[in-house]
Amino acid sequence: MCDADGAVFWAGTYYDHDRMLGLLDAVVGVWRDRRDEVAANSASVRDAIISNSPASTAAPSPAAADLTVVDNTLAAIATGYDRDYGGFGRGAKFPATPLIDLVLRAHMASGGGDAAEVVTTTLDAIDTGALFDPMTCTWARYCTDREWQRPHFERGLGDQAALIRTHLRAWSALGHRRYGLVATAAIDALLTTWRANGGGYIAGIDADGPSGDGIVREGGHLTLSRDDVHTACGADADDVMNLLGLGDPRREIDQRWAPVLSDADHLDDDRVRRARRAVLTMRQQWPQPRRDHTVVTATNARWCATLADAARLSGRSDWAEAAHELATTLDTTHRYGDHWFRLRRGDTPALDATAHDLIALADAFTRTGEMAGGGHWHQRARHVLEYTLDHFWDADNGGVFTRPADTVGPVINRCEFIDDADMSTNSLAALTMVRMASLHDEQRWAHMADRILAQITARAVDNPTSVAAGVAVIDTRYRGVTEVVVVGDDTDLQRAAHRIDRPDLVHLWGEPWPTPLWDYRAHGPNAVHICHGGVCDLPVTTAADVIRRLSNA
Repeated sequence: MCDADGAVFWAGTYYDHDRMLGLLDAVVGVWRDRRDEVAANSASVRDAIISNSPASTAAPSPAAADLTVVDNTLAAIATGYDRDYGGFGRGAKFPATPLIDLVLRAHMASGGGDAAEVVTTTLDAIDTGALFDPMTCTWARYCTDREWQRPHFERGLGDQAALIRTHLRAWSALGHRRYGLVATAAIDALLTTWRANGGGYIAGIDADGPSGDGIVREGGHLTLSRDDVHTACGADADDVMNLLGLGDPRREIDQRWAPVLSDADHLDDDRVRRARRAVLTMRQQWPQPRRDHTVVTATNARWCATLADAARLSGRSDWAEAAHELATTLDTTHRYGDHWFRLRRGDTPALDATAHDLIALADAFTRTGEMAGGGHWHQRARHVLEYTLDHFWDADNGGVFTRPADTVGPVINRCEFIDDADMSTNSLAALTMVRMASLHDEQRWAHMADRILAQITARAVDNPTSVAAGVAVIDTRYRGVTEVVVVGDDTDLQRAAHRIDRPDLVHLWGEPWPTPLWDYRAHGPNAVHICHGGVCDLPVTTAADVIRRLSNA
C-alpha cells in the first residue's frame, strides 16, 4: 500500500476477503488519525527493502564465472536432496524446477553419478503425489508437507509452463515415456481450458472452490468425496477409488481427497481416461472456481516459449499453431508502437512492462522462430532485446533493472538475480542473450551476458541454490552453444534436427535471413550443418547421422 505520494508503507500477501476488509478499515483509521506513523513506516519499509536487496557488486572478471560454480551448486543441491520423498529440503515442498534442470544438465554432461536418480525421484514424487491433479492434468503451486500429499491448490500459468518444460527435457534426456505423457496431457489441458478472451492464457485458478455440495473450501473443486465418485462413475466407483488413491488419510480434507496416480504411466490407462471424463463431466455441473482472467505478459511469454519448444520437439502441428498464435497475440495486443504493457484484461492493456516481461518476450520470440523457421520472429526478438538493453541495462554493474534504468520515485529499482519458481529476470536475460548472440552473431550481447553471469557467480558463493538457473547459464556459456543449421526442404532432416533437446542447441531452418550462419549455405544442397561459435563441421546429409551427431556432440 502506498501513500498519496506513492511511498510504500505496508506490504503483505494472501489476505482472504474478511482480513482484507479489516486491513482497509485499519488503513483508513491510521491515515485519518496517525498519519505521522505512515511516514515513519514508509521509511522503515524502504530501509528493509534496501537491506534485503544486496546491491550489484563490483563484478569480478567474467572469466571468474567458470565451471567451479556449477560443481559447487550441484554439491549444495545434493546436500538438500530428500532421498526418501524426492525434492529438496525437509519441510514444505516446491517443485524447484531450476534445481531439477541443473541436475538434469549434469546427467546429460556426464551420464553417470546420482543425477538421474535425483531427477526421476523428484519428478515421480511431483507427478504421483497430490501436487499433480490427474483429472485436470495441472500442478498446484506447492505442497505444505514433506511427502507431497497436502497441496496448496492454487494453479498458476507460470508454474505449469516451468514444469512442462522440465518434463520435456527429462523425457528427451532420460527417455522415460511417463514424462512425455505428463507433459503432453498438461499442454493439451492448458490449450483446452486456460485460454483467455481476446487471446492469450489466464493467469491462474484460485485455490478455493465449490464442490458438489456447494460449499466453498480449499481444493473443493479438485478433491473428491465417495459420493462424488459414485455419482460420476456408478458401478466403477470402488475401482476408481482405488485407482486414484482416494481414502488415504494423508490427503483427507472434510472427507474429500485429492486424486493421485500410483504411476504417471497410468495416464495412458483406459480406466483413468474413463474416470477422468466422468469426473470432469460431473465437475462441469458444479459452480466453477474463480479464474484470474488477467493475461500477464511474462507468464504468457514463458508459456509461449515452452509451447514452441514442445511443438518443435514433437512435430505436433496443433501445438505449433497455438505457439504462433500466442506469439502474435503478445506482439499485437500487449504493445502500442514500441511501448510494451505488463498485462491485458479483455481488450485493455495496462501497466508498463518490466524487464522480466520484455526478456521473456525476446526468449519466446526466439524459440517461436526456431520452431517456425524463417527470420520474422528472430527479428522481432532482436527488436525487443535491443529495446530492453537500451532502457533497462545497469551500465555500472551489469544486469537489467526491474524498471527502466532512469526510473525515479519511492520504490526501489533493483536488478533481480535470485530465482524463484522459475528463472530470475537476470538469469533469463543471460540465457536469452547467450542464445541470441549465437543466432545473430552479436558478441556484444554475449559480453553483456558475461557481466550478468559474474554477478550470479558472486551471489553463488553464499547461497548457490538461490541462483541455480543462472548457474545453468554459466554452464551453457562455458561449454559453448551448438548451432544447428538445416539447409533445404528435406523434412526428414528437419525432423531429425529438431527432435534432440539439449540446453546448448539453437536452430535455424526455413527461409534464410540476414545472419552469418546462413552465409554461403542458404542455397546449398539439403544438409544439416552443426556449428560451434559459427565454425561448422562437415555437412550431415542423413537423418540417422544427424541424430547420432547431436546426441553425442
